[in-house]
Amino acid sequence: MRVIRLLSLFLFALTLVSARQAAAQDGVIEAETTGTIAITGNVCGDVNDAATCSAIEVSGIAISTPDGRVLTEGDASLHGANRVWDDDALPVGDYTLDIAFASPAGLSFAGLTGATPNDAGGWSFTISEAEPHVYITLLFGTVNQAGLDSDGDGLTDDEEGDLGTDPAVADTDQDGFDDGVESYAGTDPLDPRSFPAAAAGSTLQVNAFLCPVDYAGNNYAADCPGGEGIAVNVATGGNAYAALLGTDANGAAIFTDLAEDDYSIELGIPGDFANFQTVCGTPNETEPRQHEGQNTNSIGVHLNADEALTCSFYVLPIDTQGEIPGGDSTIQVNAFLCPVDYAGNNYLADCPGGEGIAVNIATAGNAYAALLGTDANGSALFTGLTEDNYTIELGIPGDFADFQTVCGIPQGFEPRQRDGQNTNRITVYAGPSENVTCSFYVLPIDAKGDIDGEPVTRLPSTGTGSAPLVSFPLAGFSLVLVTAIVALSIRRRLV
Repeated sequence: MRVIRLLSLFLFALTLVSARQAAAQDGVIEAETTGTIAITGNVCGDVNDAATCSAIEVSGIAISTPDGRVLTEGDASLHGANRVWDDDALPVGDYTLDIAFASPAGLSFAGLTGATPNDAGGWSFTISEAEPHVYITLLFGTVNQAGLDSDGDGLTDDEEGDLGTDPAVADTDQDGFDDGVESYAGTDPLDPRSFPAAAAGSTLQVNAFLCPVDYAGNNYAADCPGGEGIAVNVATGGNAYAALLGTDANGAAIFTDLAEDDYSIELGIPGDFANFQTVCGTPNETEPRQHEGQNTNSIGVHLNADEALTCSFYVLPIDTQGEIPGGDSTIQVNAFLCPVDYAGNNYLADCPGGEGIAVNIATAGNAYAALLGTDANGSALFTGLTEDNYTIELGIPGDFADFQTVCGIPQGFEPRQRDGQNTNRITVYAGPSENVTCSFYVLPIDAKGDIDGEPVTRLPSTGTGSAPLVSFPLAGFSLVLVTAIVALSIRRRLV
C-alpha cells in the first residue's frame, strides 16, 4: 500500500530534517534520543491510489509511551489535517497506538500505514535513534452499502432486515451465539431458547420464565417473561461437575462444554413459593425430553454427547403471604460475596454485596412468607413485620459455599442469637418495632471437581481449588456487627 504524504506533513518533516542538518554541520548532533509522531487521516476512493484520497482530521487517538504515559490528541499540535506530537519528550522505544473512533458515515476503516498490528488489538511502532520521526496514516474507504455488516456477525444489514434481527447487535437474542452463526446453523436468532450445539462438548441452557401470580392461562411464551438474577445450580452425581450461575436479562443461564451425563438442575426459587411447569428438549426433537422431578424446582435430565439441550422452568407464583402482618418492624438481609477460598478477617472491605440473590423469609406455617432479590448493594428489605420468629433462606445452596451469619439491631451491643447459624438458612426473632439486620457472608468453595472445558466465571464463583472452613472469631464478628450497626444508625438519623 502506498504511503501518503500530504504537503503539510512533508513541509513539517522537511523543516525537521533541515534543522538536523544545520545542527549536524555545527557538530552538535551525535544521535537522536527523542522523536516525533505525526498522524493523519485519509478518505480514499481506492486506498491504493493516492490520487483518490483527501485528508481528514481524526480523533479518539491514544498513544502509550515507553515511559508509561498516554498521549491523546489534546497533547498534539495541528498542522493542517496532521496531528503532531513534537514536545521533545518522546523517548526512544516501543509505542502502542489505540484508536477508538467511529468511522465517518458511509466509510469504513481500511487500515493504516506506519505501524503494525499487535495481539492486544492495537498497533505498535518504534521511535529509534536511526528513525526518530514516525508518520502514520489512517485510511478510510467507501462502503458498498449492499454488503454492509454493521455489527460484524456475518450477516449483511439487508439480510438482518429480512430476518428481523438487529443489524447493530451481533447476538440479537443474547443466547451466546451470533446471528450469523445461528442463521447458518438453522436455529432461530430471535429465540434465546434456540441455538446451535457447542463445537466442543454439549450445552445446557436453563431458562427461568416468571408468570403472573395465580396464572391460569396457557400462552406461557407470551405471558411469562424471563427473570433476571435467579440462581441456577447444575450438577452431576456426587458433584463430579457442579456449577452455579445467575440468569441473564432474558432469564437464561448457559452451561457449556459439558460431557454426556445425567444432570440435576435446581432453580433458586423454593417450591413453597411457586408452582412450576418444566419442559426440556433440543431443536431436533419432535417430543419433549423426559426428565425426573417434572414440574418442580429441581429436575434431573440426561444430556447426550455433542448436543444443545434447553430446559425451561415456567414459574407460577402462588399467594403464600396470607394477610401481611402490618407491623412496624423490619428485617434487612444482606448477602456479601467473599473471594474464593477467602481466609482473611476484613469481611467489610473484602466481601462486596451480591445483586440478584433470592432471599426467602417466612414465619412458621407460612402465615407470612415473601421472596425478594437483593439489590445492587446486596440487600433485601422486608417491612411491615410484627413480632415473631422468621426463617430466612438465601438462594445459594449449602453445597456451593460456606457461610458466616450475623444478626443484630442498632440498639444491641451483642449479636442476636439465631438458629442455623453459619448456614444458608437461619431463624431469628424480630421484636416489636425493631429493625433487625441479618448478614450472610458467602464463602465460595470448589464444588466443581474436574470441569469439562472452560471454567464458569460468573458470580457467585464456585472456585478453582478446595477450600478449608474459614475460622470466624467472635471478636471479628462483633467488630463487623458493631461497625454495621453504627453505620445503619447514622444512616437512619440522617434520613
